[in-house]
Amino acid sequence: MKTLLLQRPIFRRIAAVLALGASGLVLSRVGGEASRWQAANQPAFQAESLKDAAGQGLLLGIFGGYRAIIADFIWVRSYVFWERQDRASCEALMRLAITLDPGNFYFWKNTANAIAFDMPHWEARAQRRNGKLKLDPVVEAQLARKYGELGLELYARGAAYHPDLQAWLWADSALVCLRRMNEPLRGAEFYRMTAECPKPLWFAPFARVNVLVDIGKRQEAVEWLRGYIEKLRDGRIQDTAEIRSELEGFLRKLESP
Repeated sequence: MKTLLLQRPIFRRIAAVLALGASGLVLSRVGGEASRWQAANQPAFQAESLKDAAGQGLLLGIFGGYRAIIADFIWVRSYVFWERQDRASCEALMRLAITLDPGNFYFWKNTANAIAFDMPHWEARAQRRNGKLKLDPVVEAQLARKYGELGLELYARGAAYHPDLQAWLWADSALVCLRRMNEPLRGAEFYRMTAECPKPLWFAPFARVNVLVDIGKRQEAVEWLRGYIEKLRDGRIQDTAEIRSELEGFLRKLESP
């Protein structure tokens, strides 16, 4: 009888609502515990493991086929903490959404973006509120590097899970290296990965060359671009004829005295 009832649309909807209600009770505890952790241990908590904080195994077993729905709900809830700049709670819920629905590329990309670009600023502000009116630039650079590395790690995990979309994650990784970590050579390497992956982004070879030229590696940029164009010509890298033509013109300009 129970099986027959759950086959009806109305009862499936009721079950989904009940699952959402259960998730709300769990999330209220996750957010509260994460906030207490942040107050007591800031900035040590990195939400590397959610098993203790959220009962991951229990959640997965309870929610079953509703995992994607619950993950969406959790993601929306994480934005409440994002607006409050509550780093620990926001990160915990975003990572939990990934755990529940790793097939959602949006979760990987935007969680890594929030960690790498937003959270260093939040932690710096929190330290100022705790009595430090000004932070030494060295400390701020350390925070940027710390959270940049965490973001890069998550981009890499997401790229392994979504190989067809990895170019977007490598491009974001390059931006983290350039804008947050002040590592242009490392950023250029991520642009190379963006350009040479199975589904490259058209702007990546231009971006890599420009970064190399800006840091005084013009000859390296020219040699790499020559090889890249050869790979386009013989089909080792897939791209449009129009992009190849643009790159050939770009190369001629670089080679001219």
